[in-house]
Amino acid sequence: MPLEPFQHKLLQLYKDQELQMASLYEKLAQSFPTYADQFLALAGEEREHAGWIDHLENCVSSGTAAFSEGKTRTYTLTALIAYVKGIRDALEAGTIDLPKALSLVVDTEKSFIERHVFDRFAGDSPEVERILRILDDTQRDHLVRIEQFARRVRSDLAKAARGCH
Repeated sequence: MPLEPFQHKLLQLYKDQELQMASLYEKLAQSFPTYADQFLALAGEEREHAGWIDHLENCVSSGTAAFSEGKTRTYTLTALIAYVKGIRDALEAGTIDLPKALSLVVDTEKSFIERHVFDRFAGDSPEVERILRILDDTQRDHLVRIEQFARRVRSDLAKAARGCH
């Protein structure tokens, strides 16, 4: 069953939110070069998520998967994307520090996961089922890594503030 125009729009917004997070991580890497490798790895994962959305959309178009938007609305995703852009703008303006930025990123990632974007797809083919399992696992792992990274950075900053090396 082909996608309805509003479903296509939702998928584009889901992809855009992933790409905006990638851009935010790239900005964090630029702003805080000590942690650039970790931020760039996270950016790569976000770009990978966007690619999976494209792939799943193609599966829907070819009839091997289905997409159901659930309660998700375009205005909700648009607001989340604007929020991510706002964090990036604040970084560019120098109005938020690393601990605050990490806190906002963790909260935002949790919000994205709670939206269950990849749970909105279903398919009977082994390929689609395998992709959905991988995505579910990698998205949860992604959040765990971000939370662990944020704790490590906070610890590093606290040690530096106390003069410990």
